[in-house]
Amino acid sequence: GGGERTIFVKNLSFKTTSEGLKACFSTNGWTVRSATVVQKRDPKAAGRTLSMGYGFVEFGSAAHAHDALRRMGGVRLDEHLLQLKLSSRERASGERDAAASSARRSGGKARGEGGEDGQPEGKS
Repeated sequence: GGGERTIFVKNLSFKTTSEGLKACFSTNGWTVRSATVVQKRDPKAAGRTLSMGYGFVEFGSAAHAHDALRRMGGVRLDEHLLQLKLSSRERASGERDAAASSARRSGGKARGEGGEDGQPEGKS
């Protein structure tokens, strides 16, 4: 899936843009399909956004992503040392997370009903 070609980049400078991130990784013959610095709305200024300090770089191939992962960790970009790992942004993992949280919800409800039957734990 896409996760094999995508690197999660953290410890970004708040000055780093998506364009700067892409330029940093568009070296060594690697094909960068997209680079995104994750942003949030600026609560103090309507219409402006702030960097969240991390982002994603998607490469044209898994080989490029793995090579970049080996060679770009600890590289400086805008005075910050990049921290990299292979991204886990995959649809399958999202579905597993959703199934696990719904199982926890139903499990919690069942235990709660048991406690209301007048059988509190610890009493004989």
